[in-house]
Amino acid sequence: MTLIAEGGLDGEYVPSPTESVRTQVADYEASGGVKGGTLEGRPVVILTSVGAKSGKVRKNPVMRIVDGDRYVAVASAGGAPANPSWYANLVAHPRVRLQDGASVREFTACEVTGDEKRYYWTVAERFWPHFPEYRRLAGGRDIPIMVLEPVAPRTPVTAVVRNSNTPIPYQGGPAMTTAAEERNKAFVLEAFDTLFNQRDYAAALRFWSPDYIQHSAHIEPGREGLFELVKASPPDMRYENGMILANGDYVMLHGRFTDIGQPANWIAADIVRLENGLLAEHWDVIQDEATQEESISGLPMFGETFPTRA
Repeated sequence: MTLIAEGGLDGEYVPSPTESVRTQVADYEASGGVKGGTLEGRPVVILTSVGAKSGKVRKNPVMRIVDGDRYVAVASAGGAPANPSWYANLVAHPRVRLQDGASVREFTACEVTGDEKRYYWTVAERFWPHFPEYRRLAGGRDIPIMVLEPVAPRTPVTAVVRNSNTPIPYQGGPAMTTAAEERNKAFVLEAFDTLFNQRDYAAALRFWSPDYIQHSAHIEPGREGLFELVKASPPDMRYENGMILANGDYVMLHGRFTDIGQPANWIAADIVRLENGLLAEHWDVIQDEATQEESISGLPMFGETFPTRA
């Protein structure tokens, strides 16, 4: 008999009896995914569900597999003969919570079959190449795939200048941003902070695709070219974001790089394209930040004040 979870996703949390799972969940939640955020270099997310029998809250790390604004949870259990316990939880209680880096949102889980399942196998295998082997090891077990649909509705776009309390009103027709676009913006901001400010190169690997395409005239090709540029930059260099917008898989940022070892700060307009949940391609336009004396427009290029130079 399945019990009704009185507290739902906010009920009593019972950590996994497996120490490695308990530790990874605790590290991930405490650090916003910086610690415990990968498996063999691939990003994971934390899936929170309600126990099918106990009604208690359970948490499990699963591979980060995204398809638009949906997440995909594959109940592979590494090819074990039985389904993982969280699969029964999602069948009994489809409402789940998922933490992806610092972002925490709620979803509704639905098992897919037939052509839809075949499609999601192709999606999943792009993110984790071991799934074909797991299917072979599972023998007669038909590994379930759960698709997680976001609960939150589409929300209106409001672009906000980060160095000001004044929103930028949208003057055109109806403008909407999807949950996936909001997640993409948060993901890119976390990526920039991890690489440029924290200089945590190991953690940054979970944001940038190994096949990263670089269009900037200032940076050597690939992910390695970007990482080497940052490693060679002054240790006090910092990135500040002033504005961020998303359109599907594309995210545009307006930001400033300070303490770069040059007479002037850099003001950068960066455009990145996401693919399979990772930063896959980059373009930029960079200008030296003008002082008030140098500015023809009479307005700062970033924020509300002009820089000063000795």
